[in-house]
Amino acid sequence: DLNMDTQELWVGEAKYDEARKLGFNQQTAQALREYLKKRPKVRHAFVFVDKRKNPMRRDGVYQRVARIAKEAGVYAYPHALRSRFV
Repeated sequence: DLNMDTQELWVGEAKYDEARKLGFNQQTAQALREYLKKRPKVRHAFVFVDKRKNPMRRDGVYQRVARIAKEAGVYAYPHALRSRFV
């Protein structure tokens, strides 16, 4: 679940298969608003989706971050970004 008012995101399948609440800052909130405006309409509550509008899986997130980092000329992976942009 994504709560823009409290700036919190609940991750259902976090470490050890436990749900986890993540906070985010105003800059991240704005980026999420812009993403959600452009994201195709879906019939589920997942925030991030693949090209087929299915919930994005862990490996899909990793591949997307790796591709964007490579295009930017840097090395990055999702876990490293976790503490940088919240």
